[in-house]
Amino acid sequence: MAQIVVFDPHVAVRAGLRVLLGGPDIQIVAEAGSQDELFGTITAGSQRAYVLGFSVSAVPECVAMTEAVLQRDGDAQILVYATYEAPELVSEIYEAGAKGYVLKTAEPEVLRSGVLRVAEGEHYFMPGMADQIALYHTTGITQQHPRTLLSPEELKIFIMLANKMPIPDIAGSLSISEKSVRNRAVTIRHKLSISRENFTKHARYHKLI
Repeated sequence: MAQIVVFDPHVAVRAGLRVLLGGPDIQIVAEAGSQDELFGTITAGSQRAYVLGFSVSAVPECVAMTEAVLQRDGDAQILVYATYEAPELVSEIYEAGAKGYVLKTAEPEVLRSGVLRVAEGEHYFMPGMADQIALYHTTGITQQHPRTLLSPEELKIFIMLANKMPIPDIAGSLSISEKSVRNRAVTIRHKLSISRENFTKHARYHKLI
């Protein structure tokens, strides 16, 4: 039987996990709603798996907590249960030492499967996510289409930048300031989860240039 420690700051989420993970093959041995509570549950060499739940804005906290759990128990098997799916963010969490990753929007059987696999020491990323991560690492692009993530003006600026148009020319074409173009470029980079250097490659992949 897999012994699981559940962490999530929200009481309702923890209650939902008790229902989703309940069964003869999984035993929730501890729950925590804060970092201190979580650290208090850790016993080195306990053969436990940890389900760490986070919100979309908590990537740094997720990475730090993953690393902190592993510092206290080097044998901990960690599955992150969160709301973000950008490949570079998931990759950062994986590099911190997490063995698995499941979105909070996933079907219950996906979460259960992930928890059981991770508890056995395997890696588990929900269907489709591993391919996204591999694509990101090998090409620097993601499968998320810019048309679905960017506003019409941001899409125009993205295409212009991907075509190597100088910022002063973009500003003049759109009748906005150069500072506005630079600010929007940062927003675009964050929305697409790619580096500025990969704008052209990303635009070509999605047949925008």
